[in-house]
Parts: sequence; C-alpha cells; structure tokens
Amino acid sequence: MTHALAAAALACVVLIVAGAFRTVRGPSGHDRVLAVQFVSTVGVGLALIAAFWLRARVLLDLALLLALTAAVVAMAFVSGAAPPAGEDE
Repeated sequence: MTHALAAAALACVVLIVAGAFRTVRGPSGHDRVLAVQFVSTVGVGLALIAAFWLRARVLLDLALLLALTAAVVAMAFVSGAAPPAGEDE
C-alpha cells in the first residue's frame, strides 16, 4: 500500500510540474487558467494522498480549501471573460 501511495504522489508531483510549465508558457490566457485549474485539481489529489498516507486530518481541510478556491477562481474567470448578457460581439 505504501508503494502505491508513493507512486501516486510522485505521479501527482510530475503532473503539477507539467501543469506549472503550461501555466507559464501559455499560449493564451484561457490555456493558463485551464492549467491552473488542472494544477489545483492535482494538488487536491496530492493533499488527499498525503492525508491518507500521513494520517493527518488537517490535510483534508487543505484539500477542501484548495478545491473551493479553485472553483471560485474558475467562476471569476468565466464571469470576467464572458460578454455581458444581451450584448453581442
């Protein structure tokens, strides 16, 4: 079980690095926001793996906080990127 958790944590770290690279590289703002959402989702998974592995309940709270923050950021981006209702572009 410990080897499986270590492998999953390592995979999450690799995915976070790949997502961080895409966040920096772009090419557009939409791609960057999607990469940040991806990194935060994988971060939630990594926090849950660490909480289970270390038996640290505080990491469950961290995972919940990260998930909620990512949802709010996504909603803020979508509301800022969309044209106002009733207005054609």
